[in-house]
Amino acid sequence: MNLKKRASGLLLAGISLGFLPQVQIEKRYEPCGTVLQKKQRCWLEIAKLRPTQFAVGFRWIAIKNIEISKMSKEELFQYRKDKKVPIILGPDQSYFMIDRHHTLSALFDNRIEEALIEVVQDWSKLSWKQFWQEMEQSHNVYLFDEQGRKKTALELPLRLKSLKDDPYRSLASLVAKHGRFEKTGIPFEEFYWARLFQSKAFLKNVVSDKDWEQATETATSWRKTQPHRHRSHSLPRVSCPFEHSSQGIQPVRSY
Repeated sequence: MNLKKRASGLLLAGISLGFLPQVQIEKRYEPCGTVLQKKQRCWLEIAKLRPTQFAVGFRWIAIKNIEISKMSKEELFQYRKDKKVPIILGPDQSYFMIDRHHTLSALFDNRIEEALIEVVQDWSKLSWKQFWQEMEQSHNVYLFDEQGRKKTALELPLRLKSLKDDPYRSLASLVAKHGRFEKTGIPFEEFYWARLFQSKAFLKNVVSDKDWEQATETATSWRKTQPHRHRSHSLPRVSCPFEHSSQGIQPVRSY
């Protein structure tokens, strides 16, 4: 018997009998074509993705930039696979990302041009009016700017690089990193915390890195002292310590 075939046979026998660990075959994804389907995963140019919010936290992106810059080529590739981007297909071959705005902004800053996307909904056959109605009713778009002011879908930026800076959104992520508020599943929930922290003016006169560290400690300590009380929110099966008004997002007074 050919030695190569014999060795291969022995290896397969060892795996089948449980003597050797079974090798996990890596699933590879192809570049996206022109026609996408629900649940499909593929690599798409980041520049083609349209945001579903008006702002990001520039400081939080900068922190992600540092983390990404320290990754090896293999670690970076795995990171990109782990951070797949949920998208909704819209009219006129549009692609709307409903998460990962900060991650993709950091990847793009590091000259990464493609992201692994997953199509979670296909509303490409709807009219634009019907599409935005579905997006709002399903809470897949956040129509408030960096100050919490109500906006319209037509005012949304077309590209990631056009998003404004919301410093309090960065603060919300920093406090979350310290474990002082838990993710509840509320879409865009960090923005609700951002507005709450803004109402407390935790970033007033903050300029230097040391100022930021102090502000983060102050916000984290304050959050730790707060009772876990929540006011009913319009989102299904979740609660949130905020309410919407014509002036924008307002913290509930019990906080």
